[in-house]
Amino acid sequence: MLTRQPYRGSARKLVLAFDVGTTYSGVSYAILDPGDVPKILGVTRYPAQEHVGGDCKIPSIIYYDQQSRARAFGAEALQEHIIEQAEEEQWIKLEWWKLHLRPRYLDAGHIAEDDIQPLPAGKSAIEVLADFMCYLYQCSRKYIEESHGAALWKSVEQSAEFVLTHPNGWEGPQQKQIRGAAALAGLVPNSQDGQSRVHLLTEGEASLHFCVMKILASESLARTPIAAPDDLEQEEGDPGSQGVVIIDAGGGTVDLSAYSMKLSPTSFEEIAPAECGSSLMAVDFSYPALRSSSRSCVSHATGSWTYQKYVPALCVLTPPLFTENLAEKLAGSKYSNPEILRQITDIFDKTTKLRVRNAEDPQYIKFGTVRDKDPQYDIRSGQLKLTGRSVTELFEPSVKEIIDAFQKQQKAASMPIKSVFLVGGFAASEWLFTSLQKYFAPLGVEICRPDSHVNKAVADGAVSFHIDNIVSSRVAKLTYGTECSVPYDSSEPEHRARQKKVYRGPSGILAVPNAFGSILSRGTRVSAEQTFEEDFVVRRSTLQSCASVNVDITAYRGSLPKPDWMDTEPGKDMLDPKPPDFNVVVENFTTLCTIRADTSRLARKLSPKRSKDGSTYYVIDIKVILLFGLTELKAQVAWVEDGNQVSFLTGAMYSRQPYQGTARKLILAFDVGTTFSGVSYCILDPGEVPEIRGVSKFPAQEDTAGDNKIPSIVYYDKEGEVRAVGAETQRPDIIETASREKWVKLEWWKLHLRSKHLEDSHFSDADLPPLPSGKSAVEVLGDFMRYLFVCARAYISEAHAPIMWESLERGIEFILTHPNGWEGPQQQQIRKAAELAGLIVGEEGQQRIHLLTEGEASLHFCVTNVLASDAFSTTPIACTDEPEEALDVPEDQDKGVIVIDAGGGTVDLSAYSMQLSPTSFLEIAPAECRLQGSVFITYRAHAFLRATLANSKYGEEDTLRRMADIFDKTTKLHFRNADEPQYIQFGGIRDKELEYNIRSGQLKFEDVAKLFEPSVEEIVAAFEQQRKAASTPITSVFLVGGFAASDWLYTRLVERVSSFGMTICRPKQHVNKAVADGAVSFYIDRLVSGRVARFTYGTGYNVTYNQYDPEHVSRRDIAFEGFSGDLELPYGFEPILTKVRALHSETPGFQITAKGTQVSEQQEFRKSFILEETDRSRCNKLHVDIIAYRGKLANPRWMDSEEGLYTHMCTIRADTSKLAPSMQSHQLGGGGVYYSIMIEVIILFGLTELRAQISWRENGVEVRRVHFLNSEDEFASRTQLVSN
Repeated sequence: MLTRQPYRGSARKLVLAFDVGTTYSGVSYAILDPGDVPKILGVTRYPAQEHVGGDCKIPSIIYYDQQSRARAFGAEALQEHIIEQAEEEQWIKLEWWKLHLRPRYLDAGHIAEDDIQPLPAGKSAIEVLADFMCYLYQCSRKYIEESHGAALWKSVEQSAEFVLTHPNGWEGPQQKQIRGAAALAGLVPNSQDGQSRVHLLTEGEASLHFCVMKILASESLARTPIAAPDDLEQEEGDPGSQGVVIIDAGGGTVDLSAYSMKLSPTSFEEIAPAECGSSLMAVDFSYPALRSSSRSCVSHATGSWTYQKYVPALCVLTPPLFTENLAEKLAGSKYSNPEILRQITDIFDKTTKLRVRNAEDPQYIKFGTVRDKDPQYDIRSGQLKLTGRSVTELFEPSVKEIIDAFQKQQKAASMPIKSVFLVGGFAASEWLFTSLQKYFAPLGVEICRPDSHVNKAVADGAVSFHIDNIVSSRVAKLTYGTECSVPYDSSEPEHRARQKKVYRGPSGILAVPNAFGSILSRGTRVSAEQTFEEDFVVRRSTLQSCASVNVDITAYRGSLPKPDWMDTEPGKDMLDPKPPDFNVVVENFTTLCTIRADTSRLARKLSPKRSKDGSTYYVIDIKVILLFGLTELKAQVAWVEDGNQVSFLTGAMYSRQPYQGTARKLILAFDVGTTFSGVSYCILDPGEVPEIRGVSKFPAQEDTAGDNKIPSIVYYDKEGEVRAVGAETQRPDIIETASREKWVKLEWWKLHLRSKHLEDSHFSDADLPPLPSGKSAVEVLGDFMRYLFVCARAYISEAHAPIMWESLERGIEFILTHPNGWEGPQQQQIRKAAELAGLIVGEEGQQRIHLLTEGEASLHFCVTNVLASDAFSTTPIACTDEPEEALDVPEDQDKGVIVIDAGGGTVDLSAYSMQLSPTSFLEIAPAECRLQGSVFITYRAHAFLRATLANSKYGEEDTLRRMADIFDKTTKLHFRNADEPQYIQFGGIRDKELEYNIRSGQLKFEDVAKLFEPSVEEIVAAFEQQRKAASTPITSVFLVGGFAASDWLYTRLVERVSSFGMTICRPKQHVNKAVADGAVSFYIDRLVSGRVARFTYGTGYNVTYNQYDPEHVSRRDIAFEGFSGDLELPYGFEPILTKVRALHSETPGFQITAKGTQVSEQQEFRKSFILEETDRSRCNKLHVDIIAYRGKLANPRWMDSEEGLYTHMCTIRADTSKLAPSMQSHQLGGGGVYYSIMIEVIILFGLTELRAQISWRENGVEVRRVHFLNSEDEFASRTQLVSN
């Protein structure tokens, strides 16, 4: 496994990697701090993003206005109001513009220049690239400033290193264009110093670096180890020598790169020339008619993008035949006009194409409302039905081209290929992955995908390239050299054949032009520092012409092993003559770059020479030097001047410790949310630093990169059997079946489990979908957790090998999270559900279940993703090293942090202070939980729509539900400006009702901000409550959770929090991963050393009557005589752990304050009681209730004064049958005997669950018993306790 070393530089540095793709683009980065191990991060928030947790990529789309000014980029270009404005003002929408930059040798029969959208007037492709990179740079700046602080950005901005990636097939001219665009974009100055900070890298090599981090150390590879012998030439045939091919399947191209690996130290050598290309996926909707123009030449068209000019269906450019056949299929239908065809195609591209995984399952394109139907054309409820086979066959050309390219690399590789790794956005396609598996399996070649977002491979790998640089040698993909002339030799047939071209040079010697001087041959392995050079002579007739020397560096693409003449293969028709408009002539000799050397100083020192005819000429001896071992071909011209060689060059925070355990262990964390759920995990290997990973592929996911979460939705049939879960429930065929068979769809079911003490006046059980008949909420939770477990098993088995899972399955540690407001009864429900789900069995299994609040999980996430950043260091959290008593007095320098976990159902707030050495956290205020998560925005929107459209033809409940669903998935997420109208795109272009602001299937919505305000107010109220209760001043606020992705929520909270003089920050990773990742961190790092009691905990008992106590006197009428003969009062409450503790000032007149009781992990709180009974047999069992007081009294004593504020938490049941015979006997006042014994009730609160115990002494030794029961459990009687 590659162990990344600490950064050895002397100053902080920022590395930014731009992956500008044909369809999607993204940015990754690393902040290099001297002495720290670098961590690669992604920019995961961009303007107008709809993804719940932010996304790693944005669409590579730009809108230009009529003056060729850029008006919208990326996800912004998909907003309804932008599209509306673009249509009104006739903006130009640019997609797939990157193909204008491609090398023409990659052109193939399915791509002609006319197929690519023209650029705006006056705009070059380089300028478009510059505009887009400028946008990415601005987004990166905003994101890094927000995550790490403006001070950090300012300190590294002028020295940032940029790694810019490009397809394997791009060469010198394209690299030069990228460098020019970087300067135009303002990334670097257009100077030698500025360009030295730009590093170009092939997407294939970037993907290799990603795979080293994510795959190559895994068990899937360990079974087929890559081992490159030290002497390749001697051991090429050794069957033990194995290699690996990386397939980067992107939007426009597929790049293949082959490597061998040396294990110690870790380094890679390229073993075959890289492959790249762009090929065809032809589509016919009425019948499967695939047209391919693949040839023996490398032109692999496999990307996953669609060309709208022809109303496309799947990957890469589609010919007019597609439009004709789609129009033919729908001819005669009311859905056959071009606008609807474009809409259908666009939806197919974004949904149907992505989720296909079975050729036998029908596929659907959801383009309209339930009112849209035409069964004759397979259109029902706004859905066009396709056969699965007709869709899967669209993939075949791509699959074939990838296989052809692999076979080419396999043949060229210097050792056997045993492993293939598939990355890139297109790699997320289950059908592509399965198809390639079927091909590779019989060959004994294993194919694997990373266990992280496959569409992050290039950007993350590019940063790793800069940090790790593990490739020690590369293979020349072409033959490189320069054009030259050679002396004429009449004995040479090749010279005689060119006799008409022979000329007499300045020296008077006959020469033959068009010769090719090879410098570096195709297939040569080149190390990073290795140079290749050839001597050439430049002869000039005049001294003035010697002032400069221009040398073209030329690449030969043909099949000759040693090309000698450039006029032999000037060009070659690579395609069939049909269709004629797609013919492409590719030059076999192409100029990559030109070296222009200033030799004026040398010229002044040249001595003239005489030719045979007496003419004067001058001679310059030069070397042409190529450096190919790095990621760009670099060329030099060198000469000797004054005895020295002169050359001219051209160039195209918190530290986690290793796991101390003795055996491997698997940690699984389940974040079951109201709206979305996810799983994170960690494989703990002894001696290795743990790495937290996420399960990022689930069945039926549409996100091309997979996603960290799935919808918390379950379909049950009439018999109460689970039929579909998560993303599966979104499939049109599932929805159709559910409607036909009347399945029950459960959403927001987690709220059935909520603590009834959460304030929810705006919401009641009647607002929740009812549970299926005979199903409890605990059983639903069990079914859902079982599904998450099955998905985690499939994912981890694929990523790390089934044998690894099998070896760890029986000892998995589970961390199950829940809202801050959930208590003992809810925790017991979770534990019961874990057993129902089959995660564990019995009491022994329960030891492997760890419950954790979402607030504390979020804290752990923030520690590794925010709290060590500069945004935080400007307002450091520092807790004094003085004893605990010293913490009671606030100090100006003590500062704290509040973590707001804004989820789907609840918003959890937790306050902490931090001790820096060693790193540990103390909770400084009781946790808060409010029932105002993101679902309640949608809930209010649904109510608003119902009222607004009551008299509209679109006021039917089915349509309202669809509108609310679309609002939830789109409008709500990208809302960021109260002054801009918002839209709900719920239907087709035929749907309109102007009276209700409905046009072309869009409802215009102008009151979105009001829907957020109740949630904002509740969060602010909870924040103020925590701020006031905190024992340390709060200076920073961190916002995480799925709801945190809302820019409007973030903006509103910034406005409100800034009034307190505090900063608010969102993490630099997916905010919706906070709980699951943080839960794993909780198990590994255990950063919280103390917590604060939310309530006062104690138990009920009988109080000995005191005639001088007014409270007793007021209850005289309920007093009774106890066994001892004394009067006793019922309903007494004995606090054991109090919510607050009083702080008394010794200064007269100073106000007494109260703070939350801070509890360390091992701290116990106990109280003594006397158990009295007249019958020994009734003492065989003890039943003691633990009760929580929720009121404001600092010292509550009576449960009959505020009855609603005392709630049962759990019951401790103990077997005391051995103790009963030894109980002390006493005489009753009226005769008879009673028995007594002293016991202690103990509460431990420092861990994440409240724990209660009963203790007593047997034979001088303390005995403890603990058992938790739900409040619903009943016993014949409960033990009556008396105060001691």
